[in-house]
Amino acid sequence: AETSYDIAKFCAYVIPSSPRGWEDSVAAEATRRAFIRRYRELRPEATLDRFQIYEALILALRAMTMMWAQHRGWEEAAQVFLVMAQERLNTRLPD
Repeated sequence: AETSYDIAKFCAYVIPSSPRGWEDSVAAEATRRAFIRRYRELRPEATLDRFQIYEALILALRAMTMMWAQHRGWEEAAQVFLVMAQERLNTRLPD
């Protein structure tokens, strides 16, 4: 698959659906940054032109999954994923 899609899928799924606390969210962001940095070091020729679009799309799909499942707290979880998707569209990749 396209490099941007593969990396975006990993990064979108590193975010926990039901974090136990703020520490889980901070750890997920640190993992995402470290993964992207290391990937870029090892594969400098890889194109990540559409990374933000794919990551936002996958986060939005995770929000839809929450909506369909309708588990307790799904509204808040879906909202978090949608806000994060919007943020990812407007944020550059970490250096």
